Amino acid sequence: MNQSNWTVGEYLWHQVKSLGITKVPGIPGDVILPLMDQGYESGIEFIGCENEQNAGYIGDGMARQHGVAAFITTTAVGSLSAFNATASSAAEKVGVIHISGGLPSHLYAKRELVHHSIGGELYKNREAFKVITNGRAEVLLDPETAPDIIDSLLTYSATYSEPCFIEVPVDIGAKPCRAPEPLLSVVETSDPRSVQQAKSALTQFISDKPNRLLIPGFLLKRLKLEKEAQQLLDETGLPFTTLLTDKGLFSERHPQFCGTYLGVASAIEFQDFFNESDLYINLGCWLTDIQSICGSVEMPAAKTVIVHENALEIGGERFEKIPMIESINLLQQVLGVNNDRTHPQAEQMQAYAGQFNRPMQESLSVDGFFEMLSTAIQSEDHIVVEAGTALFSGCGLLLPEGLAMITQPSGLQLVRVQAQLWAPH
Repeated sequence: MNQSNWTVGEYLWHQVKSLGITKVPGIPGDVILPLMDQGYESGIEFIGCENEQNAGYIGDGMARQHGVAAFITTTAVGSLSAFNATASSAAEKVGVIHISGGLPSHLYAKRELVHHSIGGELYKNREAFKVITNGRAEVLLDPETAPDIIDSLLTYSATYSEPCFIEVPVDIGAKPCRAPEPLLSVVETSDPRSVQQAKSALTQFISDKPNRLLIPGFLLKRLKLEKEAQQLLDETGLPFTTLLTDKGLFSERHPQFCGTYLGVASAIEFQDFFNESDLYINLGCWLTDIQSICGSVEMPAAKTVIVHENALEIGGERFEKIPMIESINLLQQVLGVNNDRTHPQAEQMQAYAGQFNRPMQESLSVDGFFEMLSTAIQSEDHIVVEAGTALFSGCGLLLPEGLAMITQPSGLQLVRVQAQLWAPH
């Protein structure tokens, strides 16, 4: 197809598909219908949902599983109904592309009283979503600039695992535009001086701290760095624990896994083990109030290295412009290779794996339910955990190899609908 044959709608769906997205949940509505027709012709499979918020949550669940996803709504009454779902994706750093239809482009400047509008102020949809997407919300009013805007927003969501919002006026989707080019990967560059300073500080900081504990967090998954973190774990031989909402990030049958730490809710022996560590390496974990069990998970700055998305914090001193992958490489260099895998807490945790084999009792309790569940779950299963009893009790499970447990470290929305489409994918 040459340049003159491409339209804005075709361009959008082509670039969406280039991210590996072929199934898009959503709700049909008047001004999104022409764009949906173009999607069908481009090979997109649309999945009808009960309402817009559910569409957003299903898109969120698909993005957690695959890295990036999209969903559709009509304008205003549709898009604003999904606002809470998109806000949840923003709170959790989930790369969801929210695509909304829009009223005819000439109405945006006129402020006329038309349907699906807030007093004729058509830009209010975009402005609302700018607040929760770090400004990554746009209306495609000009077919000449539309391709660049589309590429910028899609690249942002796929690279940084953040949501974005694209509103396509009903007449713009059919307008001609330039031919698509491959989306460019964004590679964060580090500051060599900052890296060198951090390496010196890290070497000195850990020199008198032999009792080290690694605490991996969900940012590793969002930024697609699980493999690099796994290599760090294997080469350094460090014991590791996960906190409440990062459970299942790495195999819980790993010989270095010491359990899911719940602060004051953990066994006294586990609390002692955690608190006696003299070096905590926080690898992308967000220590929210829920995650810290209301402050009972304590990692004093004087004993902590924190790997942020684009900075490395050592004993409270922050070194900027160091991407997470660079920080992982630094840790690997400074910590070195250690073949000692003897960790009593980890050995105790692995012995715990076979203890749930009691027969079913007549009355079902919370403890009894989770004991039964622990014998039923298998590799390749997915467990989606809502906030509340399920979240805290589920932390007692010792997950088999390959099982994913999905929780929410910040948003704590009800996530039940996210599971609806996982099995087919």
